[in-house]
Amino acid sequence: MPKEKIVRMGQSKSLFYMECKKTEMVWEDVIARINLGRVDGDSYHGVIYYAISDCYPNCPAEKLYQICDFAVTQVRPFRSLETKRAVDRYYDVMKKTNRVALLRSGSVFYVPENRKNEFENLFADTYRKIGFNRLLREEDNNESSII
Repeated sequence: MPKEKIVRMGQSKSLFYMECKKTEMVWEDVIARINLGRVDGDSYHGVIYYAISDCYPNCPAEKLYQICDFAVTQVRPFRSLETKRAVDRYYDVMKKTNRVALLRSGSVFYVPENRKNEFENLFADTYRKIGFNRLLREEDNNESSII
């Protein structure tokens, strides 16, 4: 692959400039080097979560926002198909599920230190297995980890 290239990405096939560099760093080191929105002398004393995938909390949005001191979110509608195993006709095999609202990747949550575990428990591990509920956690001591 060339070092520099114009690529098409996204649903509308927008043009982006892409540059590839080989590095010896591992992903955790890259995250640790990024200054995630903190300004010297003006930092939040709590835990900041960044949604790096779409998230489906297992509670109403009101409860999620009550736990947070502040949140910047955007929602995306989502609907999937379910299959039934024992049916008489092919027409009855597929069924649409109810429409749900996912929190879009890029959402940011500012959570007090004493409510960190409560916040993390709102995002089920079962959805992580299929690519949802991936959060980047940045602690007050500038340590980052992916949950």
